[in-house]
Amino acid sequence: SPITDGAAAAILTAEKTDLFISGIGQGTGPVSLRERDSFSSFRATQIAAARAYQMAALSPREIDFAEVHDAFTPFEIISTEDLGFFPPGRGGRAAEQGKTSIDGPLPINPSGGLKSRGHPVGASGVAQVVEAAWGLRGSAGWKLQREAKRALAQSTGGLGANNFVTILERTDSRAAKSFWSPAPFSPERRRPVSRRPQTAAPAEEGRIETFTVLYVTPDGFLPPLALALIRDRQGALFMAQGEDVSHLKIGREVYVRQIGGRNLFTVKSHLTKVREALKKLLGRVPRLPAERKRLAKKEAP
Repeated sequence: SPITDGAAAAILTAEKTDLFISGIGQGTGPVSLRERDSFSSFRATQIAAARAYQMAALSPREIDFAEVHDAFTPFEIISTEDLGFFPPGRGGRAAEQGKTSIDGPLPINPSGGLKSRGHPVGASGVAQVVEAAWGLRGSAGWKLQREAKRALAQSTGGLGANNFVTILERTDSRAAKSFWSPAPFSPERRRPVSRRPQTAAPAEEGRIETFTVLYVTPDGFLPPLALALIRDRQGALFMAQGEDVSHLKIGREVYVRQIGGRNLFTVKSHLTKVREALKKLLGRVPRLPAERKRLAKKEAP
């Protein structure tokens, strides 16, 4: 569905029904990407999950299925790791092996998730809880291969900095007393960040830490618009706009320049890298055939 076309509602009551909310959790994290310790996990989800599991006295292995926020493809994999379903770095392989499919041991987004069912922003979080309730009651438009008694819904807010976890259970589920918490976090584990005044120009070269391409751009920018976090030779991390959207890849070396206070980057080509290596080795750059021809024409009488 479009982001403006959709609605969801849930009724909460003090009366005993077939379902109950056994755990809820909310967590926050840095809004600035520069302040994050990782680009492949959301600390806010880990905190929210730990609080929800603690309230419910459950661990990840006791969840039968989950609805997670997958507005972007990697988010599903990241969320399954942050929620404790799989160890860090193993979520992608688990999905490839079918462990998260609707007939797998831990179905993730049996509803289709935000990318398939739809993402009408303001309604998405409640819609995930509704899908979880339907799944536990067996009244959803999809059917699990085995009976489910516990479900989890995870919602991401903003840039992954304000996240929520809700655990639903059937009233006939057995009592459990398990506890789970994410890996301990300390300032020493944080990614080192070199701070400098915003007016300072970055070094002339750097490396892509992560990037995205916008096809729906803000006013004043033509699509497609490449944006990347660049770490320069001095170790400083900054945002820059790509002058081209081709050859983008994490780890690629780039040239950086500043025009009108805006940081621009260009990905180094393989030819450029070869010429730089030859220059270091030989002390000069061998001329290309086309360059030799141009020079010959200039020198000709």
